[in-house]
This record gives sequence, structure tokens and C-alpha cells, in this order.
Amino acid sequence: FTVTRSLIQTLANSVGDIYNNRSNHDVALMVDALAACLFSSKLELSYRHWGLKQLLKVFSSVCDKKTIKCSDDLIKSSPVTKLITHSSQVMTCTYSTRNNTLYTISEDLTMRSCVFNKGSDHVIKVISFPDDVKSEGSELMLPIIELSSTQSCLATAVGKKVCIWRVRDMSSAIVALPDLVTSLKWRKIEAEVESPLLLVGLVDGTLYTVHTHCVAVDIPMELELNLTGNTQLPDKGAVTHISWSNQWGLINVTSSHSKLHLYSLYIKNLTHVTSLDDKVDNAYWSPDDILLLTISSLNGLVKLYQVIDEDTHELELAYEFSGYKIQSVTWHDLTSSDNKLLLAGSDDNNNIHLWTVKRRNGSATPTHTPTE
Repeated sequence: FTVTRSLIQTLANSVGDIYNNRSNHDVALMVDALAACLFSSKLELSYRHWGLKQLLKVFSSVCDKKTIKCSDDLIKSSPVTKLITHSSQVMTCTYSTRNNTLYTISEDLTMRSCVFNKGSDHVIKVISFPDDVKSEGSELMLPIIELSSTQSCLATAVGKKVCIWRVRDMSSAIVALPDLVTSLKWRKIEAEVESPLLLVGLVDGTLYTVHTHCVAVDIPMELELNLTGNTQLPDKGAVTHISWSNQWGLINVTSSHSKLHLYSLYIKNLTHVTSLDDKVDNAYWSPDDILLLTISSLNGLVKLYQVIDEDTHELELAYEFSGYKIQSVTWHDLTSSDNKLLLAGSDDNNNIHLWTVKRRNGSATPTHTPTE
């Protein structure tokens, strides 16, 4: 069938109409249909940017209508610092433990840095996006602000432009990509002497690396952009999520077709290692890089894999569970000596679930802990 502007507009409007009256599962199905049309080769390229803007406008209007409710007891018992600085919706934030600073980005195309001091004397600075980045339009801002592992650089993306800031003086450099940026991820572990390496995923499924030079010296930064060895993801979907494993030298890339692809990086080239047959929306390495967790938000199936061959990077299924309709997770170390990890996940009813994951003799056993 032909993908037309009217079909895109109808689907975008339908997402907004059913959001408040239907389940997250129904919304996810509608968004998948819309994404399939936006990334289809049957849609003219000139309409793709327009279609993405329609989707972003719908989600912006939905977010404006939603309210967040907290109990009075929780608010009274928690020391909360309220910062009102942006003139438009805050997209996301990140915190630097190195300089005790919170960074936020907003649809007003500015970044705010807030240095937390004792008492209420916090120092807030306004950092405007460069004009070349502003020209891309706030509708195409990626809701990601990436802090490098050494906490020396920040990266954001708007449209086809990636902006990298040097944290110590907030000077910036820009790199232009050939298509819309959909994901950013710094290399997980870097030595202080190494150039921070950023992996950039695009809507057409291509992956680029950006080496950031001159971070530690008082001269303008230099960005080196390279197209990786593989021009596109095997399924030709858009890049949706990237994560690194330094233990195995693997990079996980999920696509808009709910597929997970694993790559190895050598110098400046990515080599495709394998792809999983299961539907995967997100993948996360455990803090020690031993376990790989995958989620299929459509059925809430969670799987834990481990690498059993460091040469071929062959994966073996260690454990799987379902029935909780998990949408997203985060890992946290408990005790490294006991080979124990804490896994937290949220389901489609906004409930939080906790698992204690014990590793023993090559196996991983999660124990579920109910929470209220």
C-alpha cells in the first residue's frame, strides 16, 4: 500500500485520541504502526521530517495534560529543592558527581547547569544552544543528554546536529549528520588520556562514531566523525537504543523493528557479531558487564543472557520470566563479593518491581520482591 501524508496524520491523531482512554498496550500498537509508516521506504523522504514533527506534537500535547500526583506525606518528609528556570518543557536531565552539578535541557533550546551547594545557595547558569543547532527546531530535539564516563563531555542532539560541550568551560562543538539523530551513547569506560568516543544512531539505521579531541587543553575542541564499517542495521530499522559492554567489547543496538543487534568495535569500525531472533525493545548490561538483560514491552518478557565464548561472543540464555508486563528496568550493585545485583523494573500500570539477582556456577537466579 502507499504511505501518504493523510495516513500519517490519521495515525498521529489516533495516538493522541486513545492515549487517555486505552491501555499502554493499545497505544504501543498504534505507535508501532505509525513508526512503521514513518520509516517505510514507501514514504517520500520530504514527508518523513514532517511526519516526525506530527508525532512529537501529539506527545507534547499529551504530556501537557498529564499530572503527577505525590502524597502529602511524601512531600513533607522529603527535602525537595524546586528549581524554576526553563521557559518551556524540560526534556531530560543528568547529574555529574564530579562537580555536583545537575544539567537539564528544554524545548526552549537551552541547557541549565545547577551547582548544588550547602543550604539554598545554588548557582544556576544558562547555556544557549548554538544557532546552527537551534535552526533544526525544538520539535526534533532528542530527549537525551549524555554525560561521558569521565564526566568531561556532554552530548545532545537536535534534528541532524549533535552538539558536544566540554564540561569544564562549557565550550561547544557541532557535528552535522546526514539524517535525523535517534540515539546517542558515550563509550562506557574511558581512561583520562583517551579521547571520549560517542556512538550516534540515525533514523535510517546507520551508525557513526564521533571522537572528541582537545578536551583537556585550553584550545577549541575538535570532532572527528566516522561512518562505521556497517552502513546500516541488518533489518534497516531506525536506531532506538545503544548500550556498551567493556567486559566483552560488545555494543548492543536495538532498532525500531524491535530487533537487537550486537557489534564489536575495533579502532573505528563496527563489525556485526549476531542478532537475536526475539522481539527486543531494550537491552541493558549489568553493572559488572556479565549479564545482558532484554525486554519485550509488548508481552513483558524479560530474558537474562550471558556470554559463554569471549572469541565468538556467543550468548546463552541464563533465565527468563514474564507475567509482570515490564516496560523498563535499571540495574544497581548490592554487594560485589556475594555476586548479587539489584534489578528494578516498572510495568505498564506504573508499579515498581524489585529482583535480587544471584549469580552462581554460571547461572543467574532472580528473586522477586513485591513493592507497594
